[in-house]
Parts: sequence; C-alpha cells; structure tokens
Amino acid sequence: MDKNNARTLISFSLAIAVIFLATAIFYAYRADKYRQKLLLAGENALSQLIYSAETMEEQLNILSKSGSGAALTEAASELWSASQSALTALATLDIAEGGMPRCEALLNQAGEYSRALMLSDAEGRQITETQSRDLAAISRDIGCICAALQQVKEDLDTGTLGLQKDGGLDNISLISEALGKIESDYSKAYSLVYDGSYSDHIAKVSPKHLENMDMISADGATKIAARFLGVSSADIKQLYETEGTIPVYGLQHGDRIVEVSRTGGMIVSVHAERYVHANLINQDDARQIALQAAQELGYQNLRCRYTSESANILTCELVGTNGEVTVYPDRVTVRVALDNGEVIGFDGQKYLMSNTSRTLTLPENLPDGAALALLPTDGQYERLCYEYLEDGHLRYVCAETDTCYAIHPFGEGEQQGLID
Repeated sequence: MDKNNARTLISFSLAIAVIFLATAIFYAYRADKYRQKLLLAGENALSQLIYSAETMEEQLNILSKSGSGAALTEAASELWSASQSALTALATLDIAEGGMPRCEALLNQAGEYSRALMLSDAEGRQITETQSRDLAAISRDIGCICAALQQVKEDLDTGTLGLQKDGGLDNISLISEALGKIESDYSKAYSLVYDGSYSDHIAKVSPKHLENMDMISADGATKIAARFLGVSSADIKQLYETEGTIPVYGLQHGDRIVEVSRTGGMIVSVHAERYVHANLINQDDARQIALQAAQELGYQNLRCRYTSESANILTCELVGTNGEVTVYPDRVTVRVALDNGEVIGFDGQKYLMSNTSRTLTLPENLPDGAALALLPTDGQYERLCYEYLEDGHLRYVCAETDTCYAIHPFGEGEQQGLID
C-alpha cells in the first residue's frame, strides 16, 4: 500500500470514528432528555395527585359535619371534582406491578359516594350517623395515603430517589417501586355500600334469575344449544368455559356461537355473523319472532319497547313488565334477520342479572300523561318513576320524591322506533 492510500484509509477511519462518536453522544443526549422528561412528568403528576388528595381529605371532613343544604352540596361537588383530578394524575404515573388499583378504587369511591350523598340530599334525605362514620373512615385512609405520597415527594426532592445506577432510568423505577409499596401497604378495613358506581356491593352482585338453579354439564349445555339451533348435538363444537358474573359454556355451530349459563342452562347470548340479503319480513312479524324466541328460552313477561333497523336486520329491545309497570332492568336484546326470520343475535345478560320476584308499592293516582316505569340506579338498585313521553325525549320523575330522576333524549329518527 503506498503512502497516499494509507493516508486516505487513515483519514476515512478517523472520519468514521468521529461520526460514530458524534452519533453516540447525540443518542446519549436524547436518552438523557427523555429521562428528564419522564421524571418531570412524573413529578408534576405526583404533585397534582397530592394536591387533589389533600383537597379530598379537607372536603371529606367538611362533608362529614354537614347535615344537608348548600354546605353539603358545595363540599360534595368539590370532593367529586378533586377525585377526578386525582384519578387523572394517578393514571399518568408510571407505577410498577400493575398500578395502584386499591388506591384508585378508594379515589373513585370517595368521589362517587359524595355524589350519591348530594343526590340523596336533593331528595330531602340528610346524612345519617352511619354515613358520617363512612366519610370519616374514607378521610383517614386518604390522609394516610397523602402522608405516604408526601414522603415519596420529599425523598424525590432531596435526591434519595434520584440516585442513578449505571446511568439508566433507575431513578424512575425507584419512584415506581416506592409508589407500589404505598399500594401494597394500603388495605381498606371497611365496606362502603351506597347507591352509586364503585359501591362494594356491586362486585358481589350475582344473577338473580339464576339463584337456586342447578349446575349443568358441558354436554347438557350442548343439547340446549342444539335444540335452539335445530341441529344435532354431534354437530355442536365446545369452544370454551368462562367464569365471571355469569359463567357460561361457549358453543359453536357454523357461523353461530351460543353461550349457555353453567347454572340453570339458560341461553345467555347468540352471535351469528352473516350477510342478510333481503327485506322480506315486516317489522310486526319480526317483533313477534323476537318475543316468541325470548319466551321459548325462558325469558318471561316481556314486551317490545324499541326497535331499530339496519342492513336488513331488526334489533328489538324487549323489557320486562310487572302489571302496569315497565321494568327496564329486565332487558333482552334480540336481532332478527328480515330475509328469513332467523334470530342472529340475542343478549339476555341484563335480564338474568336483575329479574326476580318484586313487590311494588304503586301510587294511588297516576298523573296525566304518565306511565309507570322501574329504572335501575347506578348502584344496582331500582327506582319507581313516572314516565312521560315529551317532544324529543322521555322524562322520568321519581314517584317517591316527585323530583326529576332522568331524561332520555332521542336522536334524529330514533323516536320512530319507540313502541307504546
């Protein structure tokens, strides 16, 4: 190799080395900036979580001493708003081992419990001694979590959680571990039951219609599905078994999947995806097909309340009846193909969860233009209401308190599907 070629090779090698060194420095800089950005976002979220939780603790103390009125409404409103801010901040934090579900549940419950008390106060009910004790218990728990969060922030500010190992993101993981420890140390020692979302009793809800029914085998479920589909049991394929609120057997025949409850052997759902190529059956006949199918499957005392048509399929919303009362919690959805009347969709889960023997105390007089309806609440309870059909919406007034409970507006053209 002559001297010129050697010098050229050396120059090229040096240039490559400089490029690689510059690239390494650039990416190291970017990694450090990314790490700093993550830390800053985490610090901001942690500060917001602490501030919101402290606000919640303060409003809980006020709420526990407020019997009723404007002070209760203001405290409950601020408490609910603070809980939403706290939940947003918590969702932003990077936390090890699956997050902080216990703390998240507490924040949700505190906000929803305050909202339930505010609605109860609007209906003339004051906070009871039991509810005051519940509020005090929630306040103590949130206070303990606030103190733990403050300690994490203090350690972060003083650098205890800012020690890096090998130049990586270990400071972030250390913060994550510290927050995870708060989660593992927290354990609620009481049950919070109220009429609203996240109440402890909701997680324990079981299907009322299936109570005291016997368990069935997978073979028994296969026979039930075969009978509904009008095919041989030998042609049914067993797909799966599930646990959950309503444990089911999943069974298949062609493009149709049928779920049968493992307790009671009720068909819970039917799914059949196919193209419906014609509209040959009128809606009145399709509604009767839907009602008959539900009745044959053991879903009793239903009437068609609403229908909608799309792609030559009529979707029928069936609701329960109790004498003259429309029972909305007992709801079944049936989809009927308008080319041959086949039931290609069925969902009876809401009915199975809520249907039970009810004794209703009806008002002596019914207001003009009103019908009686039973509506579910957020907490899985039920409320008797007057139902009014007005321009563009259904309005529900609580029969007990004579206050507006809910309003259901119709979208464009939706009211045409309402069945009286």
